[in-house]
Amino acid sequence: MSQTKTSLMGQCISEFIGTALLVFFGLGCVAAARIAGAQLGLWEISIIWGLGVALAVYLTAGTSGAHLNPAVTVAFWLFACFERKKVIPYIVAQMLGGFFAAAVVYFMYYNLFIDYEQVNGIVRGSQESLFTAGVFSTYPAAQISVIHAFFYRSNYCRYSRWLNFSLNR
Repeated sequence: MSQTKTSLMGQCISEFIGTALLVFFGLGCVAAARIAGAQLGLWEISIIWGLGVALAVYLTAGTSGAHLNPAVTVAFWLFACFERKKVIPYIVAQMLGGFFAAAVVYFMYYNLFIDYEQVNGIVRGSQESLFTAGVFSTYPAAQISVIHAFFYRSNYCRYSRWLNFSLNR
């Protein structure tokens, strides 16, 4: 998809909105499944995440290229002639968009987080709190070594970046 001629500010706003949409859809469905008791399995969560990604890419690709991730922005800068002066503003916009969406999801489910932790006797910062923290981040399973987790994530990221490059060339 070709990009329209837009100012850097417009491109950064596009990255903010796209990243916020992606994170909102993803974290929102995970929070609904974990905290609100919605009957969502991995299939449903994957579909909702995928729709969030598709919507974010569809809405932002023509304006900013739909990087939606600092790693993608850096990779495009290093390997695909992305302008250096845009790297930091894009990353800042993406980080702000992600934090904004996470805050929206947190405040949407705030009472449910508190209720869940009180009912289950969960103290924030304890091992048990990883379940609720898992709405906003991922952690390797206890039986997976750090090396194995690193290998898995690095391969996953590599393949997703290859896909992103192939779609944006």
